[in-house]
Amino acid sequence: MYAITGVGIVDQLGTELDKNFERMLKGEVSYDINWDTVNEYLIEKELFKKRDIIRNFVSPDALLGVYATSRALEDSGVEHVPTVPVITASLHGGGVAQDRIFEKYHERAMNNPELDYHDMSTKPIRWSPNQLLSTGIEFTASYVAMSFGYIGPIFNVASTCSSTIQAIEIASLWLERGEPYVIVTSSDALAKNKPSVNFFTGIGAASKEGVCKPFDENRSGMVLGDAAVTFILEKEEVARKRDAKIYGIIKGYGNANDASSPASPSPEGIGCEYAYEQAFKMAGISYDDIDFINAHGTATLIGDPVEIDVMKKYFDRTEVPIVSHKGNIGHCMGACGAVEIAYGLETLRKKVIPPTGGLEKPIDDHFLFGNHNFSVEIPRVETFVKNSFGFGGRASAIIINKV
Repeated sequence: MYAITGVGIVDQLGTELDKNFERMLKGEVSYDINWDTVNEYLIEKELFKKRDIIRNFVSPDALLGVYATSRALEDSGVEHVPTVPVITASLHGGGVAQDRIFEKYHERAMNNPELDYHDMSTKPIRWSPNQLLSTGIEFTASYVAMSFGYIGPIFNVASTCSSTIQAIEIASLWLERGEPYVIVTSSDALAKNKPSVNFFTGIGAASKEGVCKPFDENRSGMVLGDAAVTFILEKEEVARKRDAKIYGIIKGYGNANDASSPASPSPEGIGCEYAYEQAFKMAGISYDDIDFINAHGTATLIGDPVEIDVMKKYFDRTEVPIVSHKGNIGHCMGACGAVEIAYGLETLRKKVIPPTGGLEKPIDDHFLFGNHNFSVEIPRVETFVKNSFGFGGRASAIIINKV
């Protein structure tokens, strides 16, 4: 099996996993990331030049990804092996930087309607090479590799909310090929991205009140968030041999889609079921072995009931503890799975499930929810399943065990 031996995190609650988790236990909700902390760290460590950050020459996804990776490498204590793979999970990747370019071109076109943009003699807008490089969806991976001197293969997985668990599956294949470790970095920065906000508003998936209420009867949609998490993954025997600090053991995973719609999940949750069955088969455990569920819970009108119905098929006993963290930090898109896995690891360690932010009246009483008033203490906690049931029916599940 595969061990998580290093974690770096930055989200709306902060940059320290244990402190972030304590804030979540108190029911704190935040949709704004502290960019000053991130930028100051990157400049101090000489990972980016101050002018590139101040002038927006680098996509925020890459800034967050490099930050989280630096912290994870420090945390894990792995020896630098320059040929290991770097895998990123990001729905938007360099798209935020691309949006800035489009916005500048649009502004110029509106102010200069006489310009013909098909005429190659038209004086172009000058760009920093870094800003142009940031527009590629794979360039967070490129920046991570470049920042820390990794010359092995790099990938970006862009599969909406399933991105992180798909990236972990790819990482495990490289570990089986003999790599000593693999870097998996998940990052997305869409909270202030106008095209993304407009898109989710346009399809009716964004919260009308600007508040995310997963699994609540009065939910009205998601709130976009910014986050990055990096995991250092090693084979369990390799990690134990070097006496590494192990956060958790990945026992199984499943990745699927329900082939139903490019926008919404199938009402039957076909892909979700298949992902579950793959994950539990690989882990070799029963559904009764799960101590809590770290759910997807986007607070959308369609997605939440489908997820509940799928889980009820597999967890027939009542009062299984369940939580969605999107009520506290928003929906971090490609990074959401990683953020929620990280908090699941803290739940394993501290034996308490934090409240689901915004939840007051659950849509179903089959599961035990921590709401805005209380957390749920779990006397026995060894194993949890993380759902990432995403946009357009992408579906992933991962099972993680306590060390």
